[in-house]
Amino acid sequence: MEKLLPALLSGVGRFDFRRKALVLRTTMQAEEGYLDMAGGRLHYWKYGAGSRMGIALHGFAEDGRSFQEMAEGLSEDWVIYAIDLPFHGLTDWHGDRFLPPDLALAVRELLLLEQAQTFTAIGYSFGARLWLSTLSEWLPRLAHLVLMAPDGLATRRLLLLDILPEWGREWLRAWFSSPGRWGWLVTLMRRLHLLDDYSWRFLRLHLHSASRRDRLWNTWFSALHFPVDRGGLRRLLRTMRIPVILLLGENDTVVRGRRARRFLQACPHLRTFFLPTDHGVLRDSAGLAAVFSTLE
Repeated sequence: MEKLLPALLSGVGRFDFRRKALVLRTTMQAEEGYLDMAGGRLHYWKYGAGSRMGIALHGFAEDGRSFQEMAEGLSEDWVIYAIDLPFHGLTDWHGDRFLPPDLALAVRELLLLEQAQTFTAIGYSFGARLWLSTLSEWLPRLAHLVLMAPDGLATRRLLLLDILPEWGREWLRAWFSSPGRWGWLVTLMRRLHLLDDYSWRFLRLHLHSASRRDRLWNTWFSALHFPVDRGGLRRLLRTMRIPVILLLGENDTVVRGRRARRFLQACPHLRTFFLPTDHGVLRDSAGLAAVFSTLE
C-alpha cells in the first residue's frame, strides 16, 4: 500500500504544491455552463484548459465547487468538468429522480464539448457510487478511474440506502414530511442510543427545512437507480486494464477504507493512497495533486 507522507509533498519548483495552489487561487477562473436535458438544466464548472479531461461528481449536499481546490493544484495538462448533480448547486432539475440515462447523456455532451475520446472519471463519496454503478458503460472511454472515499462499497450506517424498496422510501418521505414527527422521533432514538452522534447530526441537519428534505429524499430515491452490484462489479474489475486510484481518509468514520480496498483488490491495476484526513479527502489538495501527478 502506498501512503503519502508530508515530506513527499514539500518539493520545489513545479511540485511545490502549496505555492502553486496559492498562485492559482488568485489566477484560475472557473467557467460555468449548462447542459439542457429532458429532466432540467444541468450546471457544471470547468477548471483549466488542458488536453487531459476529467469529469468529477461530488458528494451529497455539496456541489461541483467542491473540486475547485483540487483542480487548482493540478498541472496545466488537465481540464476538469465538475457537475452540480441534480438537487444540488445551480442545477435546475424538474423531477424527483436522476437516472443513469441522465448521467450518460451529460457525460456524452461534455465529451463533445471537449471533442475528447477518453476521460478520467473522478468521484467523491456519493459521486463515486454513480461511477461504480455505471462503470461498464464507460470502460471503452476511460483513461483512469479515481474513487475518493467511495460510497457503495463499505459505507457505515447507510444500509437502508441499498436495501429499502421504493414503496418503503415513499412511506418514510410521507411520514417525515412533518417536522413535528421527525423531530421527536430522532430525539427519542438518540436518547435510546439507537442513533450514534454522526447519524443524529446528519438527520437533524438534512431534515431541518423543506428544501433540505427534498434534496435528501430526491437523492435517496435516485440512489435506488444507481445500485452497486458487488458481484458484477468484482467480475468486471478482474478484467479491467485501466488504472484505478483509490483515495481514502485515514480517519474516515463514514467509509470503511480497508474493507473498500480489499474489495477493489480484484482490479489488477489498483493503487491505494491513504490521506491524513477524515471523510473529507478533497480538503487535502496537496495530497490529491501528488496523486494526480503520478497518472500517466
